[in-house]
Amino acid sequence: MQTRRTMMKSALLGSAALVLGRNGAQGQEAPASETIYSGGSPWGNVLGWRLGSQAWTFRLFTFEEAVKKIASLGLRVIEAGPGQKVRPGSDLVLSVDMTKAQKYLVRSILADNDVTMPTFAAMDITPQAMEFALDMGIETLVIEPPYDYLPGYDKLAQQYGVNLVIHNHPTPSLYADYKVTLEKLKDLSPRTGICLDTGHFRRSGFEPVEVARAMEGKIFTLHVKDLSKKEPGPDCHDVPWGTGVCNIAGVMAEMKRQNFKGVFLAEYEHNWENSLPEVGECARFFNEQSRKLCME
Repeated sequence: MQTRRTMMKSALLGSAALVLGRNGAQGQEAPASETIYSGGSPWGNVLGWRLGSQAWTFRLFTFEEAVKKIASLGLRVIEAGPGQKVRPGSDLVLSVDMTKAQKYLVRSILADNDVTMPTFAAMDITPQAMEFALDMGIETLVIEPPYDYLPGYDKLAQQYGVNLVIHNHPTPSLYADYKVTLEKLKDLSPRTGICLDTGHFRRSGFEPVEVARAMEGKIFTLHVKDLSKKEPGPDCHDVPWGTGVCNIAGVMAEMKRQNFKGVFLAEYEHNWENSLPEVGECARFFNEQSRKLCME
């Protein structure tokens, strides 16, 4: 006789089969003969997780090149930000000030590669930035403003129906201590939440799993990093997920416990000229861990 637990597993397996079927080869791990993983994260999709990359991972390249690199991994999500050149041979850069034709070009690049841009790192939240988000189909803008800007930004988020997430950089940045971020959120609407950056919190002396647990219900997106060592320094850098000190498997398990549905973004800040194989290993790890979580 099937128990509720086994019935739930069967249902998840059925959902995964549908995802794998829709994705075709994307749902298969790259053969051993291939250098770079290209299987995406179909098991993450089953959990309601969208895996992609922050364009900063490919900051030495154009937006179009970054989109193509992400798509080559079988991933379908990018988070971009202002200042990156849009495509080779052009001086056009990403900006909330883009014309209608320029925004159409960016959306065409995304559509041609079957990639979406649900989040965008904004420098400042203005009505123009909000209009840009609506025009581009962006759900969430990433911010890291002075504390006194937050109430005004939150009002714009409510007015336009676009979410905001507060991002953290390491000490001595304003939001390096997660307790500060939680305190600032108390007087804001549900439109404003958190973009949890695992590596930056680890650099600030916090265990990412503990931070994720403390921020339950407030996390909208994650910037995922695994680091070579806990102590900041020149030899502390990104490594493929699961091989460093940030306990990415534990973070994923905690997010499943919270029934989180949202975006995980690789932000790989090492080996800038040729990081794609390592980002691929991050995606492989994420998909495999997601599979294990689906089986629990």
